[in-house]
Amino acid sequence: MQHNFLSINDKNKDFIVYSRYLSYGANEKERNKMKSIMLKAVENELTHRQRECITMYYFNNMKMREIAAVLSLTTPTVSRHIHAGVKKLQNVARYY
Repeated sequence: MQHNFLSINDKNKDFIVYSRYLSYGANEKERNKMKSIMLKAVENELTHRQRECITMYYFNNMKMREIAAVLSLTTPTVSRHIHAGVKKLQNVARYY
């Protein structure tokens, strides 16, 4: 499944939201609403570790093994945090 991307801010253009949201041709107002919702979800719905891993992976373009080294984790653990965080964000996006 190919994911579409929605920027949460102008600095970053590579944040996965939920692919079905963009495939229905949302207008500018809807996209801005989704950006606001997803930013709040990143801040409030993710664990601290998920937020760290997702930020490093998507916003800083770090590889999972690099994140693992910085956070003193194993690469599979980083992968689990990223996938769990993305799944939470996708679930939030389904409601909007």
